[in-house]
Amino acid sequence: MKKILFAIMACVLCIGLVGGAFAYFDDTETSTGNLFTAGTLDLKVDTDPGPGVTWSDGGLPNLNSISELNAMINNMAPGDSISGNFGIKNDGTIEGVADFKVTVTANDDNGLTEPEQTDGDGTDGAGNGDLCANIDVVLNYNGTLVYSGTLLGMSGTNYTAASNLAGGATASWEYTISIATGVGNVIQSDTCTFDIEFSLTQAS
Repeated sequence: MKKILFAIMACVLCIGLVGGAFAYFDDTETSTGNLFTAGTLDLKVDTDPGPGVTWSDGGLPNLNSISELNAMINNMAPGDSISGNFGIKNDGTIEGVADFKVTVTANDDNGLTEPEQTDGDGTDGAGNGDLCANIDVVLNYNGTLVYSGTLLGMSGTNYTAASNLAGGATASWEYTISIATGVGNVIQSDTCTFDIEFSLTQAS
C-alpha cells in the first residue's frame, strides 16, 4: 500500500514539475515620456496705421486717438473718403477663423443748424442722428469683399473672413469709409459712435 501511495505522489510531483517548466513566447516593448501639449490661439492687431507695425494684444486704442486718422474722422463732410486696414496676426499655433464686428453705440443729433432744418431735419437729440446711416463702408479681408453698405447697416453682425488664418500667419481687414456727396446738410454736427471687435476662433 505504501508503495502504491509513493508511486502516486511521485507521478503528481513529476506532472507538477513538467507543468511548471512550460511557458508561451512573449516580447514587451515600452514607450515612455509621452506628453500631450495644448496648442495656442492668440490674436494680435496692428494698431499703427502707418508703415510700421505695432502688434497689440488687448486694450486697443480708439481711432480718434491715432494721429494719422484724427483729423479725417473728427470733421467729416459729404464727399470725404478714408481708406486703411487693420492688420491681424495669429500669434498661436492653431488655425483660426477671423471675425470683424462693428456695434453702433450712439447715433446723435447734436443741435439743429439752420441748414439742417432747411434740408428737413426737424428732430434733435440723442438717438436721432443721421450720420451712422450715411457713412458708407466697404470691408475686405485680404482683398476679398466681405461687406458693402452703411455703418448702421453692419452694426451688430459678425463678418467672417473668407479664409482661415494659420498659426503664425498675418492678414488684414481693409476698409473704405465714405460719405456720399449727395447727403447734404442733414448730417451737420451729428456724431456716430461705434465699437470694433476683432475675434479669432478655432477652425473646425
